[in-house]
Amino acid sequence: LVTASAVVPVSSRAYLVRNAAGRVRRVVGGLADVTLRLQADRELARLSRAQRMLIACNETLIRAESEESLLRGVCRISVDIGGYAMAWVGYAHDDARKTIDVMAHAGDDADFMRGIPMSWAEDGPNGHGPAARTVRDGEVVIVEDIAEEPTFAPWLADAQASGFRGVPCLPLRDRQRTFGFFHL
Repeated sequence: LVTASAVVPVSSRAYLVRNAAGRVRRVVGGLADVTLRLQADRELARLSRAQRMLIACNETLIRAESEESLLRGVCRISVDIGGYAMAWVGYAHDDARKTIDVMAHAGDDADFMRGIPMSWAEDGPNGHGPAARTVRDGEVVIVEDIAEEPTFAPWLADAQASGFRGVPCLPLRDRQRTFGFFHL
């Protein structure tokens, strides 16, 4: 009986021992657990992807002719190179409803949030999600599992239908305040 917890990736090596007539007498070999090597390979791939993404974003920053092209470029790079399903940038307004506007986005299902009224007002129905908290607190907000996050409830069905599972939301700041966020 093999359970999921008993499955271990291995590397095998073996060679045949033959007698003088060339007949196989025995097989000598062994197995090696390669779990740590595979973990290291995945981490190296993640770091390499992050480095490629950073380089591409820097190139986009240098070449951008407008703020709009910069934001669109960074979102596209996050999806194409970073491997994120969706990326978008929102700007927070200091109006009465404390609205959030989508400034740029990329990804197959990035339009799903366009129909959702967004606000960073703490007393509003949508004011407790990651984007609103990022704007209010000026801190990175990471939701590892959106299904387990009660404040994600207003967007959960649409997000799950699009295949999203987790969300990092990064603040965009100037010297005085957090004016928006980068949502992956």
